[in-house]
Amino acid sequence: MGSESQQPVQVFVIDDDDWQLRAVSAILRRPEIHTCWSPHRPEVQTFTDPVDAVASYPSQGRVVTLCDLKMPGASGVDWLPDLLRASQGPVIMLTGSGDEGMVVASFRNGAADYVRKTDLARDPEVLGRAISDALRRHRLAEKNRELAFQLKQSNCDLATRNRKLKELTDTAHRFVDNVAHEFRTPLTVIQEFASILNDGIGGEVNDKQREFLGHIESSVRDLSQMVDDFLDTSKLRANRLRVNRQPCRVEDVLERVRPKLQAGAASRKVELVERIGADLPELYCDVEKAGRALLNLVGNAIKFSPSGERVTIDAGLDATGSVAIRVADRGPGLSDEDIGLLSGRFQQFGDSRRSGKGFGLGLNIACDLAMLNLGRVHVESTLGEGSTFTLTLCPNDRNTIVRRYAEVFAKPDEPMAVSALRVTLPKLAPPSLEDARSLIAANGGGDGIVLSSMSSRTLVVVCPMSRVVEWRKAVATSWSELTDEPWQEGEGASRASVSQMGSWRLPECVDDLLAAITPGPLELRASA
Repeated sequence: MGSESQQPVQVFVIDDDDWQLRAVSAILRRPEIHTCWSPHRPEVQTFTDPVDAVASYPSQGRVVTLCDLKMPGASGVDWLPDLLRASQGPVIMLTGSGDEGMVVASFRNGAADYVRKTDLARDPEVLGRAISDALRRHRLAEKNRELAFQLKQSNCDLATRNRKLKELTDTAHRFVDNVAHEFRTPLTVIQEFASILNDGIGGEVNDKQREFLGHIESSVRDLSQMVDDFLDTSKLRANRLRVNRQPCRVEDVLERVRPKLQAGAASRKVELVERIGADLPELYCDVEKAGRALLNLVGNAIKFSPSGERVTIDAGLDATGSVAIRVADRGPGLSDEDIGLLSGRFQQFGDSRRSGKGFGLGLNIACDLAMLNLGRVHVESTLGEGSTFTLTLCPNDRNTIVRRYAEVFAKPDEPMAVSALRVTLPKLAPPSLEDARSLIAANGGGDGIVLSSMSSRTLVVVCPMSRVVEWRKAVATSWSELTDEPWQEGEGASRASVSQMGSWRLPECVDDLLAAITPGPLELRASA
């Protein structure tokens, strides 16, 4: 028991029978009885009235109470609450034979144990064992209460720190957003006036001045890219980036960023070559986010390619059936160590450390944006020979979409519990069900997928179980934005509703999830 076991223990014996008091006291004073729970001879006090015992409890020190179960007037069970409140230790009931009902009641009211008086005559040591066990349990209970109190304090401290950390994080995100937005206006002004001067509108420009203006325009584009990177990374970390995955083509993604890429390549005298495979399948992605990922990858390739070199954008299918957009350059390449650090924030590699080109956010953001599009960024590189960055995007196929969602957001060592919600809306014309799907996806966030059903009124949302409430709110908010009407859930063709189809653990239960959300023959016939 440690040092606590060396402290003297008092024993209070309460019994209305003087003979029983003397007999129990004599047993307690035997060395072979008390040495199992106290090295010192215990101080034994006897009482015929529980009132006197309660009044005599010390303010400190360990006290074991032995109380007769049957007392005149109120029983020992009735006195238990008062004894437990006043005592510094366990309460053990002394009982005659045939009192099992009262023994059960005493345990319910907090008694540590009971000893039959008839057993004391045959085996006095039973009393010592009962006290030893009761003291041990009492000390453990005290320790548990102490630990529970400490845990509660720690949880309160942690909650306070988390609240302060969230406030600091929100402040940091607002600061980054505000600064980034404030940068946009002067950057636009600089870019526009540099372009005006370069075009000769403000007067004749010689070749040397035109070269300098080209450097200004190139630097402004780089700074604009950094501002976009800051905005994206801030929204990604705060889970505030709106994601709208929808059917699209590879050409849609390229069209969005091609002018910026061509301008960047021309300013650095790098040749940009596109090789787009024929008959590529339709994609399921957010065109703007996929374009931003591609812009960062190609922008990096251009930035680190020597003047006169070539950067190739090659789109085709990979072995898994995904659409793979490969960006190849003849730049300085990456070492194996650098490749291992690739997705980290503010990581710069090779010549970028010395040149100070960028903040090391571009590749990290490209990886995050690829993940939000149910894809990945993969790199192959040889130091001194160049690199090939591959952005994979998901085909627009329900089975593939759900499986890629499970692969990206849940891992075998980090499974994720998801729910499927059936969203039923009145017939919308206009707006269409696709408008509703698009808005719900944007309002819900990047951690879920919104799939069209065979029905003209039904959508399916797959999202983490922990975010079901937020996705329900996203449905209600989207409905109000589309119709200017408050969300009112109900039954019938003219009412909207959200019902939970079930919950699954990914990735191991992805087949069960697919079976549940895939339209069956009845639904196919009904929609036809």
